[in-house]
Amino acid sequence: NPRAIGPLIKVLTDPEEDDFMRSQAALALGRFQEQSAVQALTEAFLDEHSALMVKCDAAVALGKTRHETAPHVLLEAFAKTGTTEEDECVRRSIVFGLGHTRRKETVHPLLAIMNAPENSDRLRATAAVSLGRTTDKTAVKRLLSAARDETLPRKVRNAAAMGLVLSGDLAGLDYVFSALSEGPDWHIYGCALAIGQIRDRHAVPRLIEALKHPCF
Repeated sequence: NPRAIGPLIKVLTDPEEDDFMRSQAALALGRFQEQSAVQALTEAFLDEHSALMVKCDAAVALGKTRHETAPHVLLEAFAKTGTTEEDECVRRSIVFGLGHTRRKETVHPLLAIMNAPENSDRLRATAAVSLGRTTDKTAVKRLLSAARDETLPRKVRNAAAMGLVLSGDLAGLDYVFSALSEGPDWHIYGCALAIGQIRDRHAVPRLIEALKHPCF
């Protein structure tokens, strides 16, 4: 409802408003992909006085607007983050938001984040999922490599499988389906969870067959 946009922006930009309400307003604006909210979301995200939940949800929502300025704002902020636990939360939200922009200029930064061993497994996994949302061919190739790479952490490999499913790429889907019948138990489990995101009745027989595996 277009009439909801103004009140939502008002809630988001009111520093006296409850943090949870501001956070929910940001997420709602992101779901609407509301272009008129880009400035408010950017300011809430960059405001050092914003509560952590507001900052993180504003980052994700900004990405969901798919506005042309979102990648630059998010990547610039990512480069300035520190190493605290709160910074890690912000970094994951930025990476999540980058995937939702679905813009090609995010692919190489996301690949760098996924491939950097100094990053946490959780951050690298978030980058893998976000890469899938870009649907970029280069991203799909790298996700295929990551899903097959036995030297990578489990969380990253399973996230790469999820990214392949989200990409909708046929080669990626073929890999994820084939992995249901081979590989370590934890990867079979991860691939089954990924396939569940397809929400296609044609995937059901393969999932039923996979559920017969001892890892379930």
